[in-house]
Amino acid sequence: MLVALVSFTTVSASTLREEELEVFLANFTAADPAYQDWCLDTMKGSKPAASQNTQDVFIWRNLFLDRTVRGERGFYVDSGANDYRKLSNTFFFDKCLGWDGLCVEADPQYHAGIRAHRSCKLVPQCISNSAILMPFKFAGVGGHVGGTHKLPGETLVQCNPLHIMLRQAGASSNVDFWSLDVEGHEQVVLGSVEWHRVHVKVLLIEDFWVSNRQLDWQLTQLAMIKAHQLAIDSLYVHLRETALLPAHRWWYPSGFHLAWSRSEAFRIKVMHSQSCASLANETWLPVRRKRSVVSSATKNN
Repeated sequence: MLVALVSFTTVSASTLREEELEVFLANFTAADPAYQDWCLDTMKGSKPAASQNTQDVFIWRNLFLDRTVRGERGFYVDSGANDYRKLSNTFFFDKCLGWDGLCVEADPQYHAGIRAHRSCKLVPQCISNSAILMPFKFAGVGGHVGGTHKLPGETLVQCNPLHIMLRQAGASSNVDFWSLDVEGHEQVVLGSVEWHRVHVKVLLIEDFWVSNRQLDWQLTQLAMIKAHQLAIDSLYVHLRETALLPAHRWWYPSGFHLAWSRSEAFRIKVMHSQSCASLANETWLPVRRKRSVVSSATKNN
């Protein structure tokens, strides 16, 4: 059962002075007491965040800090939840901030960990434009939805529209933060959402394997503006929620820029191993089977 949460008001982004932030952290209590020290160290930047490249703390500090100080909680959707903690963009929001949400993950190897260690509602499905069974290739972090016909090594999984998942979970259709990371299938997922039924304030999309320009064009038509390009992600904010953006300049965690060189090194390694040197716009597009408008819950590298 999901807890009713206070909706965020649209006010200016963080205006806290450093001394005010220090006072807040000195009196901060983590939603999960077992993670009190980790949360404080992560907020201060003295310990690694759960996200692959500190995206969680970057988003919190720049877009949601003031709401946290006011005692407000939010709601997230993590599609491609994968491991309950490793590389998670929402573990921090769960354990430190007490947010609730949906963890959409079709691969059963991750279900026990999510149920045992997270407060989110596990949805063991994939996102699609209708209620349908789709082939799924279970391959850990590289797992993904298949094509229209089941092939050897694939398993049929239930898929549903996002608004149906939210309704069945008893959650609001207003999503404060959506983390979308589904192994190159991101645009397919976006195309399956009935956007008049769901309002997303902040959207983080892993765009490492997709065309940035195509993604920008697709989301601009949905009233989502690109707020920041990260090393392996694009950050979008809804036009009605631009007051969430920093009033003056962005705050960056220590070493945040190093993710660019790491990601490019990984890209070159993959391209070399697959003997693929084709580039599309700014981003390499891997060759994949065509599939229907459906997405799996899976996480990249």
